[in-house]
Amino acid sequence: MPTYDHRGPRLLHLSAAKRHVAVYALVHEDSEVPEALRPYLRERSTLSFGFEQPLPIAALREAIRHKSETLDRG
Repeated sequence: MPTYDHRGPRLLHLSAAKRHVAVYALVHEDSEVPEALRPYLRERSTLSFGFEQPLPIAALREAIRHKSETLDRG
């Protein structure tokens, strides 16, 4: 599973399946999940995006920026 690290710690994981693409560990239901990403949240920290709709790029960018900043603060 492809993994992107941010200066050491894991930022997110990606996977593709027959009907969707998944992003793992970017957000978690126990913390703030951007409203635009809530419809895609599965399990506790899995975002699942079907191929039939466009990705919410702006919301993903913001979530990546937020997690990167959080990791920087330690």
